[in-house]
Amino acid sequence: MVVFGAPGGSMGSDERGPSFTARVVATYRARHQVIGDVPIFRDPFAGPLLGDDVVPLDDDNRYVVRARHFIVARARAADDLLRAAVARGVRRCVVLGAGLDT
Repeated sequence: MVVFGAPGGSMGSDERGPSFTARVVATYRARHQVIGDVPIFRDPFAGPLLGDDVVPLDDDNRYVVRARHFIVARARAADDLLRAAVARGVRRCVVLGAGLDT
């Protein structure tokens, strides 16, 4: 994994595993599958990718709930854009994100 802005230079190597941001986003994606209303997208891989790295989130905190809604809406929008691109014949997609994207 390449980390931008790492100490000692503009890029550095980080072998510790997925970033906190990646784990939080994957946690939101995994939890969306099992809590709340009918899921607006399916992600059967987020939970297994996380394993024991699930980030504890307080569902009684309105900011946590808002963040989950934002992440879920963003994931659905990305999925819709990817489906449309595939329908137009696109065969490659590069994901530039925090990681653990499925």
